[in-house]
Amino acid sequence: LWRRGGVTVLTFTQQRHGQTSRRPPALRCEEAPTLRPCLMQGEDTRLPGLPRYVRINTLKLGAKAADRALLESGYRRAADAADAGKRSYHCDEDVPDLLVFKPKGKSDISRLPLVATGEVVVQQKASCFPALALAPPPGAVVIDGCAAPGNKTSHLAMLMENRGRVLAFDMNERRCALLRERMALKGASIVSARHASFLSAAPADPEYAGVTHVLLDPSCSSSGMSLDPITEPAALAELASNQRALLLHAMAFPGVTAIVYSTCSVNEAENEMVVAAVLQAQADAPPERRFRLVPALPAWHRRGHRCAAISGAARREEVAACCVRTLYPDDGTIGFFVARFEREAAAPPPQPLPPLPPT
Repeated sequence: LWRRGGVTVLTFTQQRHGQTSRRPPALRCEEAPTLRPCLMQGEDTRLPGLPRYVRINTLKLGAKAADRALLESGYRRAADAADAGKRSYHCDEDVPDLLVFKPKGKSDISRLPLVATGEVVVQQKASCFPALALAPPPGAVVIDGCAAPGNKTSHLAMLMENRGRVLAFDMNERRCALLRERMALKGASIVSARHASFLSAAPADPEYAGVTHVLLDPSCSSSGMSLDPITEPAALAELASNQRALLLHAMAFPGVTAIVYSTCSVNEAENEMVVAAVLQAQADAPPERRFRLVPALPAWHRRGHRCAAISGAARREEVAACCVRTLYPDDGTIGFFVARFEREAAAPPPQPLPPLPPT
């Protein structure tokens, strides 16, 4: 039993083929979405040397007010990352309202008063991509199927200007209570935390008839953010199976027009392969039920992988061009993956795919 960041974690030993292992079995997103492998060990297994990122929560604070408050805390805004001052920060070039601080050990943003009041959110750059890729408009009804601890959930509410509804699912009662507390702190009043599994939500239930957007960031191997990710083939296969099931479940909601799927994994088996399998699984569905892959965040430079295991050259190119990846340490953030699906009957005509580097 140990604690980190106010979270109590129980670790278990597991007998496997006569040997004792401290690694837990793979967990489904609705079972433990916040317990990544880096939180299952006593040591700090996070990737070193990354900038610290703070997202301004515009539900409570504007950019100018944030600058003033940070100045009072001893930090000053710099023009760019070249500024050598330890107590300086600059605006991220890709994510609106995201501030970039020096790496851990050179800045201490967790002690900022703005963090305690929910006026800013400590959040890795790549973790901001899913909400930006989904981009639900104000007034939309959105499901966050794997919500805890809630950074992406509050980002959705912020992008929606606190107009509409966000139904945030978590199966664990304690995590769900924590999610409610964090949304209240951040002023995300449109978020309704549901103590339930997203997989238990019936698509035909009239309560969900108005849902138009779904965000899915399920449990994964954490291979993009941890020095000690899940690597066992059986565990990876279980994770991928659950990821496919969640996506297909989201596609069964009749009013949904857009779905964003993301992981903090660099494994093709959890990323491009999951996307390709889901596209194949619903390929024969009628157009009003079928989803297609569309370019996520087209301006982002790093696209998906051409996976040799995906059948068909056209499908390989489609998946690679439409999906987004981030690479540690090249992109200054954790390794991440994002894909966006749109219902064919509701989607505009296909646009040209972003260019890919030559093979």
